[in-house]
Amino acid sequence: QIVNLLGRYSRHVEAIDMISGRYTSKTTEGRDPSGALLADLNHVSAVLVDTIYSNGTAVPSSAGLGRPKQEVWLPCGFHGDAVNSETSSEFVRIVDMDTMTIRVGPKLPSAGGACTSLAIHVLPNEPPMICSFAGTRGKHDSGEFLPQTQCYDRLRKRWWSPFGEMPFGLDHGNA
Repeated sequence: QIVNLLGRYSRHVEAIDMISGRYTSKTTEGRDPSGALLADLNHVSAVLVDTIYSNGTAVPSSAGLGRPKQEVWLPCGFHGDAVNSETSSEFVRIVDMDTMTIRVGPKLPSAGGACTSLAIHVLPNEPPMICSFAGTRGKHDSGEFLPQTQCYDRLRKRWWSPFGEMPFGLDHGNA
């Protein structure tokens, strides 16, 4: 299955089953605490992880496929469709892969769009943290390039910076 998550002119989570060709599209209504639409996000970086309980164990999939439930974290992005005037998001978005719906995640310590991100096993024997690197705070073309690295600890529900700052700020990276 291939999944497309939002975009400058798209407010949908779309999936294509590569075997059957079946296409599914879902839009999530609602706003985050800053007032931004949940489905209005572009220049994202996506991190696929197993959904976990508060004790760190994986949540079983409701699809009954013997695999854990999965979700995609979007730890950065811009709001808006007007090229060069998009503004950086203040909150993470989390996409439930079973339902293809979007929910608001934690508030970002440093709002940014066009970051790069990874799931990193920072602490041994614990689920991976959602780590984002760099990005742009403010408007897409005139904002501040960020040098930060920030990781969200899903067990303790807090951000921390185990890798420190990068030597310089950048955006539109890849990992």
